[in-house]
Amino acid sequence: AAGFEELGAAANLHSAAVVERVGFAELESPDLTSLGRGEPIRTHGARLPAAIVAYEHRLARLDAGDVEARAAAQRILDALRAQEAPAGGSG
Repeated sequence: AAGFEELGAAANLHSAAVVERVGFAELESPDLTSLGRGEPIRTHGARLPAAIVAYEHRLARLDAGDVEARAAAQRILDALRAQEAPAGGSG
């Protein structure tokens, strides 16, 4: 089974901040061979600890009255916390 940190994102100048806010980090050396396969260049990789912190922060900032958004953020946070820790170091 694929781990959370195997997830990637192909971000550009305008979308990079969005993926970084949910726990992705910019890759130092993107795999440019994806172009030959007709795939987007993976510019960001998921980082489990960063994603957990991002969703803890998001949950804390959501309005208490926004029950639906809070429930969704809590489900994501619970799912992230349930993930197995990465085998190696991130980065």
